Amino acid sequence: MPICPVIFGTGLIGVAISRSLSGAGIEHVLIGEAPNQSPRLGEWLIAEGSLEILRQFPELTASLYPKRGQALFYGDHLVSVEQMEYPLARSWYSLTGYPPSVQLQHVDRIAFDAAAFKSAIADRHCTYMDDRVSGLGYDPRCDVISSVQLARGGEVAVSYVFDATNHVRFVAENIGLAKQQLGRPQRVAFAHYDASDPSAPAPYVLSERTALVRLQAESDFVDGLAWCIPAGNTLSVGISVDPRTTAANAELLLQWVEASFSKRGIQFGNRQRGKVFDFAYEHYNCGRCFGANWLLAGPACCQIWFPAAAGIAVGLIAARLAPDVLQPWKQASACYQSYITATATAHASLDWMTTDNPDTTSTETLQSRTERMIAGNVARFEQYVALSSIPRSLAFGESFLRFYGTDREIAAVATVQSAPPRAQGSLLRDVQAQSVTGPGTSNG
Repeated sequence: MPICPVIFGTGLIGVAISRSLSGAGIEHVLIGEAPNQSPRLGEWLIAEGSLEILRQFPELTASLYPKRGQALFYGDHLVSVEQMEYPLARSWYSLTGYPPSVQLQHVDRIAFDAAAFKSAIADRHCTYMDDRVSGLGYDPRCDVISSVQLARGGEVAVSYVFDATNHVRFVAENIGLAKQQLGRPQRVAFAHYDASDPSAPAPYVLSERTALVRLQAESDFVDGLAWCIPAGNTLSVGISVDPRTTAANAELLLQWVEASFSKRGIQFGNRQRGKVFDFAYEHYNCGRCFGANWLLAGPACCQIWFPAAAGIAVGLIAARLAPDVLQPWKQASACYQSYITATATAHASLDWMTTDNPDTTSTETLQSRTERMIAGNVARFEQYVALSSIPRSLAFGESFLRFYGTDREIAAVATVQSAPPRAQGSLLRDVQAQSVTGPGTSNG
């Protein structure tokens, strides 16, 4: 076998890197086991991830579900962010090469990952090995990985390594690259809720939006941040808690999440809860994401609070840059490092969702925090736009990029309203109705 780039991991990120290399005509090896039929995290995408998944996997849109907005139920407050698009922007942003609009996406990861994996290993540029990496031939003096050992025996010489092992962080762990812990370790419990009728849609109030709810021990039996993500007729429901404060079993945690949504007038309908997954979850940043001949893709380098929905986006950006990363110059790797660093700094700005007391948080404070969160997302999106092979700033100037960013902020309409929990579901329905009849319908 000729010496070539090797990818560790056959999840969505590893497969995306493989397809990117194949698209550039680069022979490579993909090592890992075929994806199974278990639910997985990373079912909701931010702007960068939504654009990249459509760009990189145009044939797999059947497993994508458009998202109009996001809601946070926070004590006696409802925070909603609706995605509005203005028709004027379409006519002239497209002339500059900037994305004129961004359709956010939810993903059926089970179906999507299986189809993506199948297409990746079918390409003639990809040599697939159904195995696991067990060791590295690494020289710290020159920061070079020369070979990888396989769990079933044998060794593969490498020219470059892309680590897409997510939280396993295989390369970082084996070369002694320390990680910076971001916040406290978490415990996550989640499951899929499937309708008995395959054609049954998600409850209207949850359709086309990500819903988050802050649970409080005084009223919900546990402190935590829960989510509900609709993808077709399936709801992904879960909660992140501090393992030091609760020893409740995972099934009970999800019962409390169901009750918290229910008291807001949001029912999951005639859906059966599937297998419940319960595991430890950390937030971290490795500090550097690349070396002389290796790159840590997505959560193999950095993982932050799930409301940022950044994990898959960061990994897909690594895939987009993968062919350029193999070039002798390190510009692409440095650009990726810059984006990773910006992503890691966003973690602390989301801590308030779990650390602050919703009962003493004012509407004005929530409005300010939501607007800052949107501004941070837009700043990272600007970095993403600037990753184009022909930097737009050279053609149109940095001021135009700032103007574009401002327009993206305007397109994310944030509102904070006060209402008791029992009225919040109806309030969200009203917000949805207004967004449907607002500027977003003029897109054409």
